[in-house]
Amino acid sequence: MTVLKNLLVALDHTEMDGELVRLSAFIANTAGSKSVSFFHVVRFLNIPDQVLKEFPHLIDNALSDRKKEIEATVKDNFESKRVVQTEVVIERGQPTKNILKWSEKNDIDVIIIGRKKKHKGSGILSQRLARRASCSILIVPEESVHITKLKKLLVPIDFSRHSTLAVEQAINTAVNSSLDVSITCLNVYHVPIGYHYSGKSYEEFGETMKANAEKDYKRFIRKIDTKGIKVEALFVLDRHEKPVQVIYDSALKVHADGIIIGARGKTAPAAFLLGSISERLIQLETKIPLLVVRPKGENAGIMEALKLI
Repeated sequence: MTVLKNLLVALDHTEMDGELVRLSAFIANTAGSKSVSFFHVVRFLNIPDQVLKEFPHLIDNALSDRKKEIEATVKDNFESKRVVQTEVVIERGQPTKNILKWSEKNDIDVIIIGRKKKHKGSGILSQRLARRASCSILIVPEESVHITKLKKLLVPIDFSRHSTLAVEQAINTAVNSSLDVSITCLNVYHVPIGYHYSGKSYEEFGETMKANAEKDYKRFIRKIDTKGIKVEALFVLDRHEKPVQVIYDSALKVHADGIIIGARGKTAPAAFLLGSISERLIQLETKIPLLVVRPKGENAGIMEALKLI
C-alpha cells in the first residue's frame, strides 16, 4: 500500500489549477499527508536578447507574479485545514524532466496531474510521468468535479501483487474518507482461442472461465485485510478483446467515482512500462479520475529514465 505522505501537484496556469489545489487539500487532510509541493514549469521562453537587455528583470518578475498567484490559491485552501507543509515551486525547462527530478529528490509518494479534454495532446505529460516516475500518479480529468465526494471505487484486478497493492490502496482511501465508500474489484476474463476443442460452446466455456476466476478471487481477497470496508467482486467477459473499454464501461455501470489500478513497473532502465492495461487506461479519454499505484522506487534508474525524455 502506498502511504501518501508527500504530494506533488503539477500546475499549468489554467483554470484547472484551482480545482487541483482544492483536491490536494482534501487528499492531504484525509490521508494525513505531511507536505504538498505545487510545481509549475514554465517552458523555455523565446525572448530576443535585445529585449532582455532592455528589460533585464522581465522574466524574473513574471515568474515571481505567477508564484504569488499560486501561493494565494494555496493559502485560501489550506489555511483552515490540518497542519500541512506547503511549497510553491516555479521552474523553467521541460515539464516531465523537471517534475521527475523534483519528485525523486523530495521523496514524493504521488504526483497529481490534471487532464483537460479541450486541449489536444494534454494527456502526453501524464503518460510520460506514469511511465517514468518512481511513485504513484493520480490523473484527474477536468470534468471530474466531484472527486472529493467519492463513494465508489473500481479496482481492476488480475490477482497479481500489483492488484493487491491497488486494492489495499483503495481500502486505505475508504478508511480515511468521511463518507461510506465501497469498493468493486473487477476481473475481466476472456474465452481462449481453441475453446471449441473442449466440446463446449462459447457461452459454456465462458462460464468455466468465470468459475475459475471466482475461485481465484476468493483466494486473493482472503489474504487482504479489508478493515471492515465493503468489497465486492464483479466478473465481466471480454467478448471483443477490448479489456480497457470493458473496464471503463464497468466503471460507468457501477457509478464509480474513481479507478485505482496497479502498475507493472520494470526495473530495466530501458523498459519503463506500466503494463498494457494501465497504459491504455491512461490514454483513454475518460471522465473518471485514475490512480496508478506503483511502490516507490520500483522504477529504478531515474537518470536513465530522464535520458529517454
